[in-house]
Amino acid sequence: MAAEPIDERPVDERPVDESSGEEPPLDESSGDIASSAEPSSAEVVIGASAPYAREDEMRAEVRRPATYSTLPRRYMEFGGAFGVGADDLLSPSRKLKAGDDSAHGEHVSVLLHWSYAISDRLQWSVPTAAFAYRGGDPGGFEWIPYGGLTRWGIGTTSDQPFLFSGILKAGSDFKLWLGRHGGFVFGAAVGSPLRLSRRPEVLSSWGLRAQAGYMFTISERVSFGLGARYFQFFVAGGHWPTDGSEVEPVLTLGSVVALANRTFPLVRVHVTDLVSIDGYASASIDLHTGRMDRSLMLGSTFTW
Repeated sequence: MAAEPIDERPVDERPVDESSGEEPPLDESSGDIASSAEPSSAEVVIGASAPYAREDEMRAEVRRPATYSTLPRRYMEFGGAFGVGADDLLSPSRKLKAGDDSAHGEHVSVLLHWSYAISDRLQWSVPTAAFAYRGGDPGGFEWIPYGGLTRWGIGTTSDQPFLFSGILKAGSDFKLWLGRHGGFVFGAAVGSPLRLSRRPEVLSSWGLRAQAGYMFTISERVSFGLGARYFQFFVAGGHWPTDGSEVEPVLTLGSVVALANRTFPLVRVHVTDLVSIDGYASASIDLHTGRMDRSLMLGSTFTW
């Protein structure tokens, strides 16, 4: 039986087999086949809707999650700082304090924050009953409504051996990204302090907090969060305030930028993608009395 002749023409010039309607298979070694390789990790955008096959694949794409507006899904963040602080009745963090319980006095303070991401958008402030939900996407415009018991504290004063205090608060924060490494932050909230002691106070005073600031990261190793915050009471002791002593208007500059119940430090040095050293510094002034206070704390944040 005679052998079939070999077609020596280039592959792309060979005729189509009309009986099947398909072209003969191409030789991969000729380089005529377009590659169908998966996109590289550099092409994957964090926050995209495409699901990951495994949890470790998702985590491999995350860089410095502590800088995100809300944590990536199933991530947990725990951190603390120690130093000298001043009371902030609508702060999103819990403070354990000692010393005089004056309205804006300085005291030794330990700041603790603990958050868990139920999803890429829904975040729980552990162990309080406070939740935040992020709308929008990183790199564009984000809006983050939140609410619940956003702060609690245990301490003592000169005339009370035990004091439990907390903050019920609801509000929304917003972030307008300017490029990949920074953006403007602004927001507002209303809240009411709770006090369980010999002189209990429950929902008798309400305050307003407004903030504006800018967050950015340099060389992927150092992040900054600089902002301004204004606070005042609009209901004091169950009635409308009649003078500045009841309104207590306070303006604060420094590490006051907050998103989703998480206060961001003035300076954050990323030791690794999951560990950072944090520095907090702020100065406040009571616009009625002219009294000035400061807050200086140093701590660390761990994310996993």
